[in-house]
Amino acid sequence: MTLSLPLFWQFDMAVARTFHVRESQSVEFRVEAFNVLNSFRPGTQGGGAVVDTNLTSAQFGRILTALDPRIMQFALKYLF
Repeated sequence: MTLSLPLFWQFDMAVARTFHVRESQSVEFRVEAFNVLNSFRPGTQGGGAVVDTNLTSAQFGRILTALDPRIMQFALKYLF
C-alpha cells in the first residue's frame, strides 16, 4: 500500500542587533524563530511519516505525530 502525505515547509528567521556601550564593550541582542508561520509538519520516524496503516483501526490513514510548532528564542550577550 502506498500512502501520499501532505507536503510541508518551514520558514525560519533570525534578527540580531549590536549596541556599543563603551569603546571596547558592546551588548548583542538576538531573536531567532523557527517555523515562523506555524505551518503543520508531519512527524517522522526512520525517514517516513508515522501514519496508522491498520485497515481495521478507527485511526486508519491519520497522521499520528507532528514536529514542533513555532519556537522562539531570545539571547543577550555582553562582549568586553
